[in-house]
Amino acid sequence: MHANSPGTHIGADYATDAEIEFGFDYNGDGKLQGEEVAAKDPHQFKIVDQYQYDQAVSALGRTYTGGSLVGCPHAANFVYCFVTNQGLSGATNVSTTIASSDVRLDHHVGANFVNVQGNAKKAVFASNSTSALPQDIVASPQMDALIWNTFDANYEDLRAHAPAVGADSDWVGGYTLLESDGKAANSINFTGLSDLHYALGHAGLSGMTVYFKMHRELHHVVGPEDDYSDLQLTQIKVVGTLSDIIDYRYGGSDAFATPAAAVQAGYPTLGNAGHIYEVEVNMNNIIAANWSLGSLRA
Repeated sequence: MHANSPGTHIGADYATDAEIEFGFDYNGDGKLQGEEVAAKDPHQFKIVDQYQYDQAVSALGRTYTGGSLVGCPHAANFVYCFVTNQGLSGATNVSTTIASSDVRLDHHVGANFVNVQGNAKKAVFASNSTSALPQDIVASPQMDALIWNTFDANYEDLRAHAPAVGADSDWVGGYTLLESDGKAANSINFTGLSDLHYALGHAGLSGMTVYFKMHRELHHVVGPEDDYSDLQLTQIKVVGTLSDIIDYRYGGSDAFATPAAAVQAGYPTLGNAGHIYEVEVNMNNIIAANWSLGSLRA
């Protein structure tokens, strides 16, 4: 194997580019050169040594102790767990296994993989967790868009379940959470410079359903025959599970993604930092709403 620039550590280079060459060392100098090289592996490799690993760990530590993740409590919690190999605050932390072939992994490192399976951690957040994570997911703009798709698709059914004038309805629905094309939502992508983007990014969804509560308010006009009522959504409840594997892509767009990927590559041979983990967020959370369902005869 030949490293392009071994032993150099400049700026924010947390890994060394390398390539694998195959051949026969005819002159016995310990190197493959010229016609001694028979073939090269087409893949590109990055090698992380102890110095680069330690520098990357330090860089990550600065993100949650005064750096880019100050004001992002969920992302800071996630990166702190990743660096210290401790459980996530607000979650029930258990042991699990992750396959090296799991498509959710950006880089198939960060666990002690034996026969394809790697030991990992799993952090399970209940809907009533001391962490605000479940509630913040339900209240996010990305979830709001999916809820609106669901509301729009079930508009007439909701009106058919209108309560009596002056009354509030029970929970109506159990509607499947929908994408804009009407298909069941099986993932969510938190974008922008937001805490949830830095913490979760793109995550999977399963068993997602939505419930609505409504209130019907009477309006007097001239005579009783002209009275009408307004139907308003007052509360929305989202039930289901979000799941994600927390790992990082070298060269990713987030400032801390590259050092995090280097740390992940160093686990467990270079240190305890960089152990990947799975996050599961179980939601049964309610948010306030003020969406109109139009007018009805009183």
